[in-house]
Amino acid sequence: MDAQTARAAYDYRVKRVVLFFSLSLVACAHTATPPPKPVATATPASSARTPSHPADDDALHTDTDLRFQGISTSPPPEFIEDDYAGALAKAKAAHLPLFVDSWATWCHSCMSMKQFVFTSLAVAQETPKFVWLSIDTENTKNAAFLAKFPNAAIPTLRVIDPDTETARWTWEGTMTAPELVAALEHARGAKPSDPSTDQQNRDANVMRLYDEKKFDACANEAAENVHTLAGTQRVDIAVMGTTCALELPKTAQQKYLPTLVKELAAIVNDPNIRILADDRSSAYEALVDAGEAAGEKNAVHENAVAWAKFLEGEAAKAKTPAERAVFDPHRLLAYLAMGEPARAIPMLEQSQRDFPKDFNPPARLARAYTELGKYDDAIAASDRALTLAQGPRRVRIELGKADAQDKKGDKVGEKKTLEETLAFIATLPAAQTSSKLKAAVDDRLKKLGAKKP
Repeated sequence: MDAQTARAAYDYRVKRVVLFFSLSLVACAHTATPPPKPVATATPASSARTPSHPADDDALHTDTDLRFQGISTSPPPEFIEDDYAGALAKAKAAHLPLFVDSWATWCHSCMSMKQFVFTSLAVAQETPKFVWLSIDTENTKNAAFLAKFPNAAIPTLRVIDPDTETARWTWEGTMTAPELVAALEHARGAKPSDPSTDQQNRDANVMRLYDEKKFDACANEAAENVHTLAGTQRVDIAVMGTTCALELPKTAQQKYLPTLVKELAAIVNDPNIRILADDRSSAYEALVDAGEAAGEKNAVHENAVAWAKFLEGEAAKAKTPAERAVFDPHRLLAYLAMGEPARAIPMLEQSQRDFPKDFNPPARLARAYTELGKYDDAIAASDRALTLAQGPRRVRIELGKADAQDKKGDKVGEKKTLEETLAFIATLPAAQTSSKLKAAVDDRLKKLGAKKP
């Protein structure tokens, strides 16, 4: 299997979007209510150099800036875990709005927010102004919350009025710490609308057009507005616009891709654009994806090499194993794009040792082993992951195991795994299931039944 096919099979997003029940074990949802993460164009790889990106340090670790400014802050927020009723009661009693982070451990963007944004001193200034709740979307005990507040993507951030239980503000995706603080102040009513609010609205409009499958309008809106945006919204709209453009016929794509690809190249090359490293990585991914769609193999490889080098640099700067592991999913994608999945093995084995109760490292190892043709190792890694996974992501792990069995030629084992997958889906609450995913498994079983084992 070539690198392009491997990555396409592995990409967890539906059209590079952060939808819950996407197609792989990588990461998650990326940016704002708007976009997902995406597909980008084929710029000559020479433009995809790997600067040190000092701005990423500022965006991820605002602590130093704030200390130099002498700003007194509270401790970072302490989240109530998976207890909406308890958090709601606390918010009502304290007469404070409720901030909710809906996330999942497999979502790289979620983990980036947890490791680099919620821990910042900038966000710590907001600690006493909210009650903070964390909702693990993989935990079935949160099914009632997810039914009341469904998510199209993760992370989804909300500010909920505890008296009416309605969302004052919702954002699907990432933000830098300064962007989040500004949004929270606006949600509290302490800050009037400003240009950043308009940018977020335009960002959200592009996502809405994508959701409505108005791909031409989506790509057009993105191409016309991307140069007017800054920060996270600039990445979002460039990525989402490219995603929409690639849904169009080849002849129509060129109306928009040159503009969007130019923006993506600027994002990965300009260290002064203040965004999370995770979002800059998504711009790299978009460049690689666009190059693949255009069949520009040399550009794909060179951009993938630059992408991997950037991520390895970010991982090397991590202060903790948890910070380092944030970059595991995208590093795996970069190595797949390079056609070198073996480079992911040491990284994922280290994460497996660091986080023995986390299903993600063995699940990602299974993907790497499958691409290497080591199907028994892939099946064994999948089984290790399955002993740890309890929520909806278990379905993806089982499908990955079935893929390895299929490639190994074990049709009996593949059929058994798919049957177990369907049985597990039947046990999930409605808010944590996908009818499309169930139909896909059903269809695969039917096709398998038509073949002789």
